Amino acid sequence: MNKLLLALASLLLSTLTFAAGPVDGPVVIPTKFILTQLLNFVIMLGLLAYFLKGPAKTFFAARSKEYNDKLAESQKTLTAAQEKLDHINGSISKFKDTKESSLKRAETDASELKTKMVSEAQATATRMDLDVKNKISIELEHAKSGLMSELLDRSVDSAKVKMKSEIQPSDYQRLKGEFVDKVQVVGAQ
Repeated sequence: MNKLLLALASLLLSTLTFAAGPVDGPVVIPTKFILTQLLNFVIMLGLLAYFLKGPAKTFFAARSKEYNDKLAESQKTLTAAQEKLDHINGSISKFKDTKESSLKRAETDASELKTKMVSEAQATATRMDLDVKNKISIELEHAKSGLMSELLDRSVDSAKVKMKSEIQPSDYQRLKGEFVDKVQVVGAQ
């Protein structure tokens, strides 16, 4: 291809060189010379068209195909980018929509949890209050029982001492007999 272009360029330059030669005598329009040059030029154009038609057609077809391929590739890239942008915008919109509902849900959950915790704390406090009251009641009864037992023990001890000091053996025998009689009467009923 390059050799063909070089040969055509040298032919064109030689034609231009002969056309620029000096003229002798009066200035006359050299029609024969002009026609020769015109014929050379037309032949050269014809030869150029004949020899360069196929390569030029191939070159421009390849260039056109390359441009079309690049255009299709850029269209695909643009479409893919637009789809990604739409997806991202959809995701952002979804996040904005779910943001408010998530915040409301979190506030509701927090409120429910607070209510539940307060009710559980109140129930625990009530249960602890009842436990304390029961323990106080049990301890009070235990203390009363202990005091009664101690009081009875002291009373019995005091009565023994008093009985020993104030009751004579004859009184003791008589009381014993009365006690046995009363026990027999109660046992018979």
